[in-house]
Amino acid sequence: MSKIFIKYFLHFFLITFCLLAVLLIVSIISKLTFSKSIKFFSIIGCITYSLLMAAFFTEVYAKPDSSIISYSTDWQKESILDIIYLTSTKDAHRRTIEESDSIIVYYGNFYSRWLTLPIKVYISEQDITVEGPTYWIQKVNKII
Repeated sequence: MSKIFIKYFLHFFLITFCLLAVLLIVSIISKLTFSKSIKFFSIIGCITYSLLMAAFFTEVYAKPDSSIISYSTDWQKESILDIIYLTSTKDAHRRTIEESDSIIVYYGNFYSRWLTLPIKVYISEQDITVEGPTYWIQKVNKII
């Protein structure tokens, strides 16, 4: 199992666990009792949901990917970097930017940093290499 799968499993399991906790609190306050089979299948349902969603996000949505974009003029380079900036900040909701001469890295908030991959842009003399989640790379490739 990859780190990404485990992170997404924990993410979705905590969501379902919170829902179960609210249900438990409401049942205690209203003095409702549930049979053992309902409790068992609720827990199994949470685990199943978490596993399926983690598998989907790991394999389809958030798998690491990269793309190489060639350019010939400085104007093309700047327009490609502008498109990457806009899609990173607007579509991928990344706010923190670390820049150097040849690398630009876009991060999300603290929780997003833990859960998702950063978007990295490597700039060379004739091409730009972009690394990030699959869904974002596909979106950038369609635009450019």
